[in-house]
Amino acid sequence: PTGHVSFTSNGQTIPECAAPVLLTGGVATCTTTSLIAGADVIKSAYSGDPTYEPSNDSLTQTVNAIASKTVLKTSGSPSNVNGSVTFTATVSAVNPGTLAPTGHVSFTSNGLAITECPAPVLLVSGVATCTTTSLMAGTDAIQAVYNGDKNFTSSNDSLNQVVTAIASKTVLKTSGSPSNVNGSVIF
Repeated sequence: PTGHVSFTSNGQTIPECAAPVLLTGGVATCTTTSLIAGADVIKSAYSGDPTYEPSNDSLTQTVNAIASKTVLKTSGSPSNVNGSVTFTATVSAVNPGTLAPTGHVSFTSNGLAITECPAPVLLVSGVATCTTTSLMAGTDAIQAVYNGDKNFTSSNDSLNQVVTAIASKTVLKTSGSPSNVNGSVIF
């Protein structure tokens, strides 16, 4: 047979094989790195020639997602109640390659959304940040959760943020000392 073969993945032309591939010795080959994670339906369509009719075939190619890792850091612990703290989540591939994770990170404190960061925060160059002044005194369990994207698995990391109550000072004063029995004294 002579002619060409077109390749598609999930109904879309495979970018590395955009033009129909010429048969060489009855074989057409498409090499790609652009398949998305999951079950990709690959179809080949032979154009036919004066001797052979057009034909096609398909198969399902299983593509594993790339493992991601999330690293959560704090701008400082301990911090004070009402003090500003920034949490930074860095998301990357466990085994770095040419792709970078995209998507969002959710930040929580003790299992609840952090007030200043209630919606998932967009990753920018693999980094998402959350700045807050609303943490409660004590040890707050902070978690960053990356939900994954079409190429990467989800991952998360956590840390304990120690939040110190603001120191108070009590000053006791008297309206007068000494005072008389049955006399009025204001403290």
